[in-house]
Amino acid sequence: MINVASARAALDAIEGEKVELTKAQYSEILTEVARGNAARISLTNVRSILGASALAAGIN
Repeated sequence: MINVASARAALDAIEGEKVELTKAQYSEILTEVARGNAARISLTNVRSILGASALAAGIN
């Protein structure tokens, strides 16, 4: 997992506006994004299931 605070601090320490990434680094970023998207989708699904369960049980 990427340590966001540490990565931002390292990025801020670099002079200039352009940063070059290796394919491996870019791949790691995309993997982290995919994990975040999967987690978001899972949470949405859990909320939907809990909401439907509460509705079926008459809890609102």
